[in-house]
Amino acid sequence: MVYLRNMEYNWKAIGKRIKSERENLSLSQEELGEKLYSTRQLVGRWENNVSRPALEDLIELCKVFDCEIGYLLCEDGYTCKTRMATNIKNATGLSSEAIKVLSHIKNTPIRETILSFSKILEHEKFHDLLKAIHLHVFEFNQDRFRVDHENAEHIANALNCKQDEVKKYLEANSKTAIESILMDIVKSIDLGYNKKRTPKRSEEAIKTKQLF
Repeated sequence: MVYLRNMEYNWKAIGKRIKSERENLSLSQEELGEKLYSTRQLVGRWENNVSRPALEDLIELCKVFDCEIGYLLCEDGYTCKTRMATNIKNATGLSSEAIKVLSHIKNTPIRETILSFSKILEHEKFHDLLKAIHLHVFEFNQDRFRVDHENAEHIANALNCKQDEVKKYLEANSKTAIESILMDIVKSIDLGYNKKRTPKRSEEAIKTKQLF
């Protein structure tokens, strides 16, 4: 067994990370121990910083938790399970789960859908779409929609509806706006599949032409 000796690691924090990752996978100490060909007692000792896992154990834990050893050892700079994901998160602000989903799409049979996603991100109306979605979430999903009596009356007159129906009408308009922007983007996406390809001429055809 190989142990990490004379290394300045926070083993208490590492124990908490092992516990947190185990619980994220809904595994009991016994179940995790079985995956590591170890015991529930030993897993408990790691989590409570009573003993330290050997290097072989850390490598196996990384396989179970789908992470790099630097993340498991709580090294500085890791906010995601891998250094690459951490860099993407720092550059874009995307969540760890969002990055994981995108990475998985790239490695599945539907990986070509990432091309459509890229086109959506590149579109000039993408920022408008995000703003419309965010406004809808803030106003309606989070139930933050507020309008005073006087404005509600004006809006109701403009929409030709009752005052207590103003929220419903505005929510419907918000949904329509999101759908409209999204479809404008989708309709403009061109993945290049319909472009005509010039057929390659055979070497024999080329030689025949050269003779004349």
